[in-house]
Amino acid sequence: MGRPALCINETSSKTAEPQKLVVRTLGRVRAEFAGKDIGRRMCRSALALLVYCACKPGQTLSRDLIAHDLWGHLPVERARKAMNTAVWRLRRTISSCDQSPDDILDSTADTFGIRSDVRINSDVDSLERMCNVLQQKSNDEMNGITMSDVKRVADLYRGDFMQGFDNEWCFLPREALRAKYACLQEYLIGAAVLEKDWPAAIRHAEAALNSDPLREPVYEQLIRAHIRLGNRLQAKRVYDQCASLLSSELGVMPAREIREALLRGCSTEDRDAHSREHGPTSLL
Repeated sequence: MGRPALCINETSSKTAEPQKLVVRTLGRVRAEFAGKDIGRRMCRSALALLVYCACKPGQTLSRDLIAHDLWGHLPVERARKAMNTAVWRLRRTISSCDQSPDDILDSTADTFGIRSDVRINSDVDSLERMCNVLQQKSNDEMNGITMSDVKRVADLYRGDFMQGFDNEWCFLPREALRAKYACLQEYLIGAAVLEKDWPAAIRHAEAALNSDPLREPVYEQLIRAHIRLGNRLQAKRVYDQCASLLSSELGVMPAREIREALLRGCSTEDRDAHSREHGPTSLL
C-alpha cells in the first residue's frame, strides 16, 4: 500500500497542523499565510499567480499551462519568461514577510502549484459550497445551517471575482460567481418573504439584481415587496427598469408574473395607464 500524499513529520508523535493560506478574491484581492498579510506587498502578477494556483488546490500545474492562462496575450517565449519572473517575485515577497516560500509553493522547472499540505481558506469555496447545499436542499447537509450562516457567506461577496484584474482566465469564473451570489440572495429573499420582512426582501433583491440584472423572478419579488410597503410608485419604477433592460438586452417583454405583480398593487387609474402603455390586462 502506497504512502499517503500528505506530508507528515515522522520525527514527531503528533501530526503537524497544516499551515493555512487565506485567499480573498471577491472584491479587493488579499492573501494571508500563517496569519501574516503576504498579499499586501505583492505585485499584481505575483498575486494573480498565487490566486490562480489557490483556485486549483491539490494540483501541480504545468508552467506552460499557467503561462498560457495568465499571459496568453504574449508570444510563447515571452509568456514563459513572464511566468518565471512572477514566480521569482512571489518567492521574494513571501520571504520578505518572514515566511519560507517552500512552506507554501511546490515548484519544479516544469511545474508549479500550492503544496498539497497547505490548507486553503477561500471565500470562493465558501460561496460555492453554500450555494450547492442550498440548491440540493439535502436534509443532512442543511442540518445546522442557520440564516445567519447564509448571510455571513453572502457578506463575503464584496465585489467581482479578481476585481481589477483583466486576465482572461478570470472572466468565466467571474460571471459564474455573480450568478451564484444572486442565487444566494434569492434564497434570502424567500426567507425574508416568509417572515414578511419586506425591507429585507428589498435589500436582498437589489443585491441580487446588482449582480445579475436579467434575473426576472427577482424583479417580481422586488415589485411585490415595494407594494406590500405601499411604495407603488417605486414598484412602477422597478417594472419600467425591468422592461427597458429586457427589451434592450433580449428583445422581450417582462414575464406575465411580473406584470401581474405590478397590476395587482396598482390603483384603477394606474392599471388603465399601464394598459394603455403596455397593452390590455386581459392579455396578461
